[in-house]
Amino acid sequence: MRNTTLNQSGRSMIEMLGVLAIIGVLSVGGIAGYSKAMEKFRQNKTIDAITHLMANIQTTYAKQTSYENLVNDTAIKAGTVPDGFTISETDATISTVYGGTLDITNTGDTYSIKIYNLPKEIAMVLATQDWSGSGNLVQLKLSSATKEAAENGN
Repeated sequence: MRNTTLNQSGRSMIEMLGVLAIIGVLSVGGIAGYSKAMEKFRQNKTIDAITHLMANIQTTYAKQTSYENLVNDTAIKAGTVPDGFTISETDATISTVYGGTLDITNTGDTYSIKIYNLPKEIAMVLATQDWSGSGNLVQLKLSSATKEAAENGN
């Protein structure tokens, strides 16, 4: 009679658990990195959209002596609102990627942009931007409150 031995190869349960733990750690790191990258993308998209909006307003009103009649409705109809914002033409609402609203107002020879319902983190990023090349923009007001709450002083 012959003795035959079987050679079995494979992974033990502990080795498989180790591999799964490593995959889990890498996945969590990847998700966190993706989340940060998406937030940075949204911030940059908002900054670019505001910059384009200001440039479009400057171009549209370059031949005029004032910004009279510059409000959301006229900005939408003139095509000065860039793709970085969502536009509702029925009630002249301009919305940001953060779900907040944007109001354009004028004081004759200057104009203001007010953005409501912003997360505090993006408000800080926008507040620290250099807006010196924005022409006759006199105010960029940022609020984490909704428009209604901000107007009521809440």
